[in-house]
Amino acid sequence: MNRQAFISILCGFGLVFFVLAVWANPYRFDASAPVFDSPDETANYFWTARVARGEPLWYQEPLEEIGNSLIKPRSMNVVGDRVVPGSFFGLPLLYGCIATLLGEWAIPFLTPLFASLAVIAFGLLTAKLFGRGIGLMSAALLAVLPPWWYFTARGMYHNVLFLSLVMIGVSLVMYLSSTTVIPAPYAATGQAPAGIQTKKEKRDRFLFIFFSVSPLWSGMTWWVKLLGWGIAGLLIGYAVVVRSSEAGWVFVLVFSIVVYQFFSLWKRESLNTFPWLGWLLFVACGMFALTPLFVTNIELYGAPVAIGYRGGVGQELGEFLRLLPRPEYRNLFFAPFGVDIIQLKRTVKGFLIDFFPWWTWPTTMGAGVVVGAALAGIFRQRKQNINQPLISNDRYIWGVDWKRWSAYLLTCAVISFLLIVYYGSWEFTDRIDGQAVSLNTSFLRYWLPIYVMGVPFIGLLVYWFISLFKLKWLRIMVAATAVCVFTYPSAALVLADTDESLMIVRSRMPAAALERRAFVGLVPEDAVVITYPQADKVLFPARRRLITALVNAEDYRAVQRLATEAPVYYYTFATLQEVEAISRREFEPYGMRLTDPQRVFKNRWLWRVARDDTPL
Repeated sequence: MNRQAFISILCGFGLVFFVLAVWANPYRFDASAPVFDSPDETANYFWTARVARGEPLWYQEPLEEIGNSLIKPRSMNVVGDRVVPGSFFGLPLLYGCIATLLGEWAIPFLTPLFASLAVIAFGLLTAKLFGRGIGLMSAALLAVLPPWWYFTARGMYHNVLFLSLVMIGVSLVMYLSSTTVIPAPYAATGQAPAGIQTKKEKRDRFLFIFFSVSPLWSGMTWWVKLLGWGIAGLLIGYAVVVRSSEAGWVFVLVFSIVVYQFFSLWKRESLNTFPWLGWLLFVACGMFALTPLFVTNIELYGAPVAIGYRGGVGQELGEFLRLLPRPEYRNLFFAPFGVDIIQLKRTVKGFLIDFFPWWTWPTTMGAGVVVGAALAGIFRQRKQNINQPLISNDRYIWGVDWKRWSAYLLTCAVISFLLIVYYGSWEFTDRIDGQAVSLNTSFLRYWLPIYVMGVPFIGLLVYWFISLFKLKWLRIMVAATAVCVFTYPSAALVLADTDESLMIVRSRMPAAALERRAFVGLVPEDAVVITYPQADKVLFPARRRLITALVNAEDYRAVQRLATEAPVYYYTFATLQEVEAISRREFEPYGMRLTDPQRVFKNRWLWRVARDDTPL
């Protein structure tokens, strides 16, 4: 397959995926404040729209002081009298800036756009590493990978944008670092000839000797190559802004690329072609891309570093570095939720083994082929020459470039281990019914890199199988059939099989919009509403003064104080008898009671919180 056909097919995959993701989006964006099915999406869209309108990433809430900082929806924090993002703000900043130029109508298309570019970049990357056949297969399989498709369609989560930026950046790095072209005067010896006089030749000599940068790169001028390095650094650096909790494994990934490239050139005695300037520019631009993180932290928290998974505590950088050796600070980068072996086993089995078995087992088989080829390759090297180094030109076993695949497998194993340890001990439920294993669970988002890294192993397995056939048309048919075999159960799960599948979510959004409309008609804008946690995704931002949790006596005293400053309501799906018991048990000891119930929507009721000394 020639290069033009390969790129055309990849672009076709990206375009088809973009259309599928936009079509599957379960939300309607024809309102000023769309209704979402999760608090994270609600918050991210709210902050994105504010940035697009030129507003800051916070809003004032004067009742926070007397309200014990309770007045906020989930996915947000309170700092003083300001409500601020409770999660990462890289997505709202980026999408908000783009929407400033294009309009808010563009917001729902941005994650599908970046994800489609990532599909193309992933195909180019795997083709660069393992060949165009595996590159095409990997791109096609990524497009139908259930969590990738699902969270691209629900595009207000951070995870797909983060991983898209990393994939595009790494693809750029791999192409840039493997295409160094030695200038013609140096091609024979790899060294600059004596007697160079012209300014151009002096410049070329300087670039080559000190930075291994050619004035020509695949028909492009040398500065275009440097620009590519800078863009790659900006992409990966800003990916850390989008999800700063992933900085550890992103560093491991970049470091592994540097080490692999360095030793690959070292074994060929070609270290003089190592792109020093490219990597320096990459690091400089990556650090520059972190500027929005520090600047926004200073604006929100008064210090460049905000610690904790949910932020909220600002610290000066020097103080943070001084305290870093302490376990509670050091563990922020490795195991912020502790290490619970039993919970680790449960989550790994539930989300990496049992959830997508039609992906898990082919991935394992493909990795097994790599391990077998690596063992056979090492044995053959040792048998041929006991003193022969493991790095040599003896590359292929069973048609598998076992050395390159082994390096990829090792990198995947290290990154997967870091992600499993980082998130695997966290025990939580995202659903109101307490069901832990569900399609929209946080684990599928947190471990999305693991699923994506496994895709090339399936591509290898399929490509290894179709290579058994001699006829080209038969190979194409088998490859297409293999993609369809993976697509059918994936599409069924993503679109319709569960109550969190995209079409099911879409079907319940009109009811959520009706609930919001009915609620807004009964509750004044200045009112404070105590509600069950899952209601905030519907009520916010139509009504901003929401309290989603009362956990101690001081919280109830805060509600008592709030009742003197603004109307306070209690919104619930509990029955009349249950609410009366709640009123006696939780409110009356603090001089309050729940009264005047009004049905809002279906089984949702609105009660007024009245102080005993306040006329009803």
